[in-house]
Amino acid sequence: MVKFGQTLEFYNSNSWPKFQGAWIQYEDLKRAISVYTGQDKDNATVESVTHWSSSFLRLGPNPELPPEARLNDILTAELSRIGKFVQTEEARIHGNLDALKQDVLASKPLAELCRRLEEVGTDISDLKFFVQQNFTGFRKALKKYEKSSKKFIMQWFMTQVAKAPLMATDFDNMLGKFGDIAQILRRKGAAPYSDVKHSLSGADDKTRSLESTYLLEAKSAMKFRVKLSAFMVAKNVAQDVPALSAGAKAPRPKTTSVFLDTPDFKVYNDVLQSNQSMSPSAAMHIRRSDPNQVACVVYQATGDKKRTEVLIRSDEVARLLKGQVPSTVLDARAIGVRGVIGSDPPADKLLGTSKMQEVTRTFGNTLAPMAVASYSRSILQDDCGIVVIFDEDVRFGKIKEWDSGSPTSVDFFPYVVITVKFPPGLKESSWPRWLGLLENGSVVQANGFSKGAHAIARFHALGLKLQMPHWYGNVYSDLQDNEENEAHMPQEPSEGSVKSGSGRDDDAPHRWTESSARLLHEFGTTPQQEQEMALTRIALAKRGGSPEDAKKVPADDAGKLSAPLLSGSAPAPKVAEQGFMQRMLGVDVQTSNDKPTRRAIVAVQPKTLYSNERTFLEWIHFATIIAAAGVLMLHISEEAAHATVGRLLVLAAVFLIAWSVHVFNWRADGLDDKVDMRYEDNIGPVVLVVSIMGALVFSIAHAVENF
Repeated sequence: MVKFGQTLEFYNSNSWPKFQGAWIQYEDLKRAISVYTGQDKDNATVESVTHWSSSFLRLGPNPELPPEARLNDILTAELSRIGKFVQTEEARIHGNLDALKQDVLASKPLAELCRRLEEVGTDISDLKFFVQQNFTGFRKALKKYEKSSKKFIMQWFMTQVAKAPLMATDFDNMLGKFGDIAQILRRKGAAPYSDVKHSLSGADDKTRSLESTYLLEAKSAMKFRVKLSAFMVAKNVAQDVPALSAGAKAPRPKTTSVFLDTPDFKVYNDVLQSNQSMSPSAAMHIRRSDPNQVACVVYQATGDKKRTEVLIRSDEVARLLKGQVPSTVLDARAIGVRGVIGSDPPADKLLGTSKMQEVTRTFGNTLAPMAVASYSRSILQDDCGIVVIFDEDVRFGKIKEWDSGSPTSVDFFPYVVITVKFPPGLKESSWPRWLGLLENGSVVQANGFSKGAHAIARFHALGLKLQMPHWYGNVYSDLQDNEENEAHMPQEPSEGSVKSGSGRDDDAPHRWTESSARLLHEFGTTPQQEQEMALTRIALAKRGGSPEDAKKVPADDAGKLSAPLLSGSAPAPKVAEQGFMQRMLGVDVQTSNDKPTRRAIVAVQPKTLYSNERTFLEWIHFATIIAAAGVLMLHISEEAAHATVGRLLVLAAVFLIAWSVHVFNWRADGLDDKVDMRYEDNIGPVVLVVSIMGALVFSIAHAVENF
C-alpha cells in the first residue's frame, strides 16, 4: 500500500512533466511539523528545538513565534507558490481555448481541431486533479500537526486555503468555452472523442423506463464532465435570465432539497415499496436556493411516473406545511428560479394551484422536514433530446425546520448523481454514442435511487432499524473499501470519505462530519456561514462565552492569524476553574477525555518572562528581609517572646521562599505551554501580609504589656 507522500513523489517524477516541481512539498512539510512539535529533535537546529532562553534560575519559553505562527508562515508560502502556478496554468488553458476557437472559425482541418480539443480537455481534468491532490496534501499535513500538537487548527487554515487562488479556479468557465467549441465542431460534421462508443441495447430498458439514475465516483467527475461537454449543451428552462454563455463568470447556483415525511416515516416506507412494485407512491420535497425568495414544490402523485414542479414564494412554504393551499403560484418568469427549477418547465398557475390543492388533500399537515441535500446542478441536453441532470458536490444533512440555516449533522456523499431522461419514442438506433461514457467502470447504474430516501435512511432509518434502500449497503461498503486502500494511486483523488455508521444512535455524535472540513473548496461557504464561523470562534475564545454571545461581537478579525484557532464545528469543552488546593499544588483540572481545544492564543514576549523572574526576585528579597529580622530578634534579645517572634519570622521566610519557587515554576510552565489560565497568585501575598501583620501585632501587644 503506497503512502500519500510516495504517491506525490510518483506524480512529480513520472506522471505529469508539466506539473513537475509544482506539487505541494508534502514530505518537507511533515519534517517541519516534526521539528515544531518536538518529535524530530535529531534533525532540528538548536534554535528550532530550544524552547528556553537564558536565565539565572529558570529558562523561559522561546518568545519569538508560537508553533502555529511558524507553521502558518510555511503553509502560506507553499499555498502562494502553488496558487501562482495554478493561475498560470489556468491562463494557459484559456489561451489555448481562445486560439482553438479562432482556428475552428477559420475552418482548419477538423481532425487536427478535434485532437487539440481533446488535449485541452485533458489539460482541464489534469488541472482539477492537481488542485484536488494539493488540497488533500494541505489537509493531511494539518491533520498530522493536530495529532502531534493536540491542537485544532485545520478548520482555521483550510478556510484560508478555500479562499486562496489555488481553489478559485473557474472550471465552469473553461467547460463553457470547451462546450461551445465542441458544438461548433459537431455542426461542421466533426466527431470529437471518436473512440467513445456504446454497446447498450434494449435489454437495458431505456425506452420503457425513460429515466435512469447513475452514481459516478466523485474523483472521476471532472473527466466525465469534460467528455460530456463535448456532446451536449446547457439547457435553459428558466426564463428569468439567459443560459450561461461561454466565458461566463456566474457560478452555478447551489440548490437545496428539503425532504419531508410523516413522524412514522410513511412516505419513506412507501417509496421503498414502490421501488419493488414499480408503481410510484405519493411524495413531495421542496427545493430552495439561498438567498432566494422562490421555492419549488416537487410533487409526485400515487401511480404517476411524472413529477410536477410548482413555484411558490418561500414564505408560503410554512402555510403549505400546515395543510393550507398557497395563496400565490409563480411561473418560470419569476426572478431567482434558476437555482430551484428542474429539467422540466414548471406548471402554469392554473395547474399549479390544482396540484397544491391535491397536495393538501393527500398529506394535510402531517409532513415535517426530516433531511436536506445540497448540491450543484447542471442540466445538459444533446441533439437527440436526451437530458442529463448532473448533481455534484452532494452533501446530506439532518434538519427540523425547512429553512434552517445549518443542518445539525452533515454527511458528504462521495458520488455524483446523474439522471438521464430519454424523450418518448426515441429508438435504440438513434441513441447517441456518448452513452458509452455510462459504461465506464466508475459509473454505477442505481435505478430507483432517490436523494430523499437516501438522506432519510442515513439520518433516521439507520438509527431506528427501518428498512434500508437496496443501494445503501453497496454504496458505503464500496466506500469503506476505498477508505481502507486510500493510499493507492488513483487516476483522480477523492476528497470525500464516509464510513458506515450502522448500529449507532441517530442523534449521537459521529465522525461523518470530519470530511466536511476538507471539502470547503468543493462546497464553498456563503458569507453568512463564514460570519457565523467567525463569531463562534470569537465567542468560544472568551472565558465562559457562548455562540449566542457572539452576535454582539464584530467579526472584523475573522480569518486572520490573530483569530483564535478553533475547530469551528463544535463548541469547545468547558474548562472548569481551579480550586484553592489545585492551584496551590499545581494540579490541572481535567473535565473530559476529549481532545483539548485552544480557546485563545497566549502571547509570550520577553518582557513576560523577565517580569516572572523579577517577581521571583522580589519575593526572595522580601523573604530575606523577614529572615534577617527573625535572626536578629533571636540573637539580640534574651526575652522568650522576642525569640518566639523570631522563629515565626524565619519559618515564614522559609515558606515564602518555597512558595515563590513553586509559583515561578508554575507560571513558567504555563507560559511555556501557552496555557489559557489565570496567572495571578492568591496565596503568597496573603501569607506575606499575615506574617508581617502578625509580627507587628505581637510586638505591639508585648510592648503594651511591658509598659
